[in-house]
Amino acid sequence: MQCLYSLTFFHALLQERRKYGPLGFNVRYEFNDSDLEMSLSTLRNFLNDGREDVNWDAIWYMIGQINYGGRVTDDLDRICLMSTLKKCLNPDLIGAAAG
Repeated sequence: MQCLYSLTFFHALLQERRKYGPLGFNVRYEFNDSDLEMSLSTLRNFLNDGREDVNWDAIWYMIGQINYGGRVTDDLDRICLMSTLKKCLNPDLIGAAAG
């Protein structure tokens, strides 16, 4: 449940950053609900595959570089996007949920 909330929070952060023009991102990107839906599906597949250890690098790559990053053309925006994703969606969420 924490991962679901974190991913939707990440999506909301990206949507809000667009409002600030060049202060938010260097280029205006049109992130939409399909990006979130695909990311939720990706996250669900990784977390429900029956493994004990979660491959966070693969999750971050699929969500950050492919699902959302496919729209991002500026390198600095991509770094910002990936940093935000790793702050919002990280292994500490699973540990906090289990503890």
